[in-house]
Amino acid sequence: MKYFFNSCLFLLFVFINFSNAQTSFSELRNNNGIYYKVNSNTPFTGTITEKFKNGQKHFIANYKDGKLNGAFIEWYENGNKSSSGYYKNNKLDGELTKWLENGQKRFIKNYKDGKLDGVAQQWHLNGEKYYVKNYKNDMLNGEVIEWYNNKQLRYKWNYKNGKIIGERIEWDENGKKK
Repeated sequence: MKYFFNSCLFLLFVFINFSNAQTSFSELRNNNGIYYKVNSNTPFTGTITEKFKNGQKHFIANYKDGKLNGAFIEWYENGNKSSSGYYKNNKLDGELTKWLENGQKRFIKNYKDGKLDGVAQQWHLNGEKYYVKNYKNDMLNGEVIEWYNNKQLRYKWNYKNGKIIGERIEWDENGKKK
């Protein structure tokens, strides 16, 4: 339910911002991390859109007061989504998702104020789960589980404030404990 609500909120935000005038990235200039329209001294607020030469969407990003602020989406030239996420005051804030060019999900990471915070998941190139890690304030915090690309557990351990606590359990690719 949480993901459904977040997805709806994300889409609503994107659609609302589409109603604003859209600008190409080439119409902006960067001054110490703050973006301005060329020939303007006012930090840019609005939506940036870019397309590939073939006309396919490349990315959409939202800016407020010259900084990334709001939803962004990137696509591959073949039309498949490359990444999506949310920025707040030029820092990642919320879920960041990245896909491979074939459309397969590569990873999901959660951020708070530009730092990893929450569950991070990644998949092997064959689509099997690679790892699940928990972060708090950019440090590993909680259980870490990693798998081989044949679905066999590779290791399991716990972190607290970035330091390993307790027993570290490892297995080989055949499932035998090391």
